[in-house]
Amino acid sequence: MEKKPRLLVYALSWNEKRNLLFSCHLTEYFEVIILTSFKGDGNFLESIKPVKVIPVKFRFKKTGLSFSKKFKYYLKEYNPDYVLTIETHSISSYQSIRLSGKFNYKTAVFSWQNASSIPKFFIQKLIQRKVLAGGSCFLAGTPAVKDYLVKKGADNDKIFINPESGYDEKIFSAAGDNLRKEWGMEPDDIIVLYAGRFTKEKGIKNILNAAKKIEPVNAKIKFVFAGKGELENIIKIFDSQNLFFKGAYDFIDMGKVFRSCSILVYPSLTTKYWIEQFGYSVVEAQACGKPVIISNSGNLPKFVEDGVNGSIINEGNTESLTGKILFWCDKLQIDSEIKEISASRFSGKNIALNYKKILVDSDHLLLNDWF
Repeated sequence: MEKKPRLLVYALSWNEKRNLLFSCHLTEYFEVIILTSFKGDGNFLESIKPVKVIPVKFRFKKTGLSFSKKFKYYLKEYNPDYVLTIETHSISSYQSIRLSGKFNYKTAVFSWQNASSIPKFFIQKLIQRKVLAGGSCFLAGTPAVKDYLVKKGADNDKIFINPESGYDEKIFSAAGDNLRKEWGMEPDDIIVLYAGRFTKEKGIKNILNAAKKIEPVNAKIKFVFAGKGELENIIKIFDSQNLFFKGAYDFIDMGKVFRSCSILVYPSLTTKYWIEQFGYSVVEAQACGKPVIISNSGNLPKFVEDGVNGSIINEGNTESLTGKILFWCDKLQIDSEIKEISASRFSGKNIALNYKKILVDSDHLLLNDWF
């Protein structure tokens, strides 16, 4: 049996279960070792074997410069063929590129970043210039990110468009359990769900205002918030009888959350330092057969065929959000039809195959003509 090439993932963001579960798909093509800050359930790490997760301490975690002082030690121990890091302005990416010649591996740097105001600190800008000049290849999460990287000086021929990870089909599918009874909902209740971070840029206040407008129109329309964040208390105290705060769920249970709703709303707002890149909740809800109402922030409109598997509104437009929610309450799509239109393109299986094509084959003919 031919030995698989060894992929070392060196990334703080790969402590999330979404990415760790996706790494299981990568094992089809690579021996996978992940250096991250994961401190969770040992049983979960056992469940994703043969992926090897090594918890390491990252410094400067809140500045975008994250790195580990033990990176060089693990290069010596594991002798990887490829090293994947995240973001062109992180110290971890600079470390990887600086040491690649000495340890004889190819580098890959993934980026979601396409806001022109990032990086905002001089040290980040300096690191980015060195990374873009010395990297073997770059993975852009969307076409807009590719354009950004080219503008910043990356070689166009070294850039491949591919999301960081794909959704897990065992968790996100139209068939399976849901939480409607646990939430105390009636069979004919229409559940409008927001799932994600409770932050200003996610359009939380627009959803709350829409809920307030809809409350006297149709009492069977219920708004459910699942997640956590700085606006949590505003949601909890909001004066509306049709609003339900459910808090954060383990990622493993998010398929049940999405299957419980009738519609997902995701009305993101662009800011100076942030723009919506991919919206995993959107793709995961679609994989569960649900229509989605999204704003026109960033790349979100690429995921929706307006009026077919969801609707697109202008950022910050509460009136439009309200109208589209009422529209979809009258026109709920069949689960399998919505899934067929969109979600399967972003499965973990497909995205992992793209990683193989990028790193091993240097093949630009990826499975990503969906953008």
